[in-house]
Amino acid sequence: MVSPRAERWSLGILFVANGVAWAAAVAAQAPSPEDHGPTLRSVRVAFDTSARSSPAVGPFAVNVSVDGLGGGDRIPIVDAIELTVERNVSVPAVFELTLRDPIAKRDLDQVLTTLSVKNAIDRFVFHYTLTLTFGGAGDDVFLQKVYAVTLDSTSPLAMTQTRIGEPSTESAIERAYAELEATYALMEEAIEDDRRDVASQPPIWNHHVLGSLRVEGDQAVMTVLQAYSRMQLVDGTLRKVESSVTRDETWVKTPEGWKRRLVENERDTEWFVDGKRVRLPVAPPRGAAPTAP
Repeated sequence: MVSPRAERWSLGILFVANGVAWAAAVAAQAPSPEDHGPTLRSVRVAFDTSARSSPAVGPFAVNVSVDGLGGGDRIPIVDAIELTVERNVSVPAVFELTLRDPIAKRDLDQVLTTLSVKNAIDRFVFHYTLTLTFGGAGDDVFLQKVYAVTLDSTSPLAMTQTRIGEPSTESAIERAYAELEATYALMEEAIEDDRRDVASQPPIWNHHVLGSLRVEGDQAVMTVLQAYSRMQLVDGTLRKVESSVTRDETWVKTPEGWKRRLVENERDTEWFVDGKRVRLPVAPPRGAAPTAP
């Protein structure tokens, strides 16, 4: 009998409220005999506030809380706090959150983030990245990225629950999914830190929402939504440009890790300039500039 957890992750995607969650652990570190393993040192949340531009201008208030799930218990990480988020096209809104208590990573199975607004008149749309940094012999970082969260009077709450730690060894799909999550995380980090791409300027936010996964031996076929946000020259003016596309990617397992072999069936392409959707007859390559609306 397949466990609920294994069945959920075998689907290859986790939908929570109005967002799609994705998470990966980077540079995993095992506990040493001398201590209890990596301990949570800091929590940071960064909002890409110009995503799909909400109709309103100026700041908006959002309530944020972070909890851990482990051993059947709910472990408070960050108590609920109201943050005033300033909309800024060129600078993300970054907040260092206050930890409630030190928590060992080995005690956490999942992380649950809750975002909410009260008495919302306007519609708020944003991407966000939650970063948990664990200290020990070296830094161990856990990322939770969510694409196009929408909060308004009809949908004032968004909850995102993502796995942390090692996947189950029972399912080949679970193992491949977790390994590909980590591979995409490294790709995203490289894209966001790459300053050789002169066409794209900071702030850069890149994210892959992993969908259905089919594994056949050493080959995996993944449906992926890629979302890419950056500052870019449009008609000679620096503008906020967002693009997204869904495609099928074929990966092959090698001794050096997973290698992408084929990208095909691109569809559902969307482009936004300063939050306004623009339509293009043909999806241009990465780095191409759309025409301003």
